[in-house]
Amino acid sequence: MFAFRKLCALSVVAGGAMIATASTSMAQGAPSIGEPTNVTVTVDHYNGTVKVDWDAPTGGTVDPERYAISFALDDVGTDPAEIVMDHGVTTGNVGDAGALDTEYTLTADVIEDNGVVHGWFSVTVRSDNDTEGVYSNETDFVSVEIINMPDVVDNQAYERDDATGDLTFSWDASSDGFIDPAYYRIVWGNNPTGVDGGTAQITSTSYTVDYEEVGDGTWFFHIYACGPTGDCHIGEPMEIAVSEGTPQTTELPATGSSNGLVIYVLLLLTGGGLLALSARHRPRGHA
Repeated sequence: MFAFRKLCALSVVAGGAMIATASTSMAQGAPSIGEPTNVTVTVDHYNGTVKVDWDAPTGGTVDPERYAISFALDDVGTDPAEIVMDHGVTTGNVGDAGALDTEYTLTADVIEDNGVVHGWFSVTVRSDNDTEGVYSNETDFVSVEIINMPDVVDNQAYERDDATGDLTFSWDASSDGFIDPAYYRIVWGNNPTGVDGGTAQITSTSYTVDYEEVGDGTWFFHIYACGPTGDCHIGEPMEIAVSEGTPQTTELPATGSSNGLVIYVLLLLTGGGLLALSARHRPRGHA
């Protein structure tokens, strides 16, 4: 819709009469606002958030006063034509601090749809100017996958049993991701990304890996935090030199040694049975 402004030009004719002549000015367009540009979407599986980022529009005759973000969560593989943006948030109201921010972070509780926080996540962004009552078109939607896995574990550590060579790992569960862990695994390889062995599912936050399962060598161990569908978040590698343990032995002092301990053994054999075993300390220098 266009508005036209009428201008009146005054002229003087013979006899001093004033005549007004109407003319029409050039057309003036209604207020318009441009779409946001360069929309990006970043999933953070460590903290369970999705960050939407964009640039302010460069077109239009009025500036945005705020932005509206629409989003949808669908199954991976959903036909784009079937995606419906049925959820939305805004950067604020006119004049609010942050209303003109060009990024927005969505948390897991906002994204959740019928108890689900994973799948194909799609986003569009729109420029709003409520004062003029004009709104841009939605941007083309950008889609990313939210994987059904938790954050990595916290405070991972291990202790070696010197007698057996076994390794006992411990860690803390993290609830910072989109979901809580369903189970864990410990996996090892001869390089930081290799997989040469691993445990079955672990439901506690500690586990002992026997030396015999691994063997001598330098190994890289990872603790996996896994979701219910088997998607796992891999923790930082722990480089460990694994070797066989040394069993502890106890030696008795020899008879006549400097500590003066003499062991007397009284064996009373009755029917081939061992009946008694006794020991006595004999102080040095005494009979």
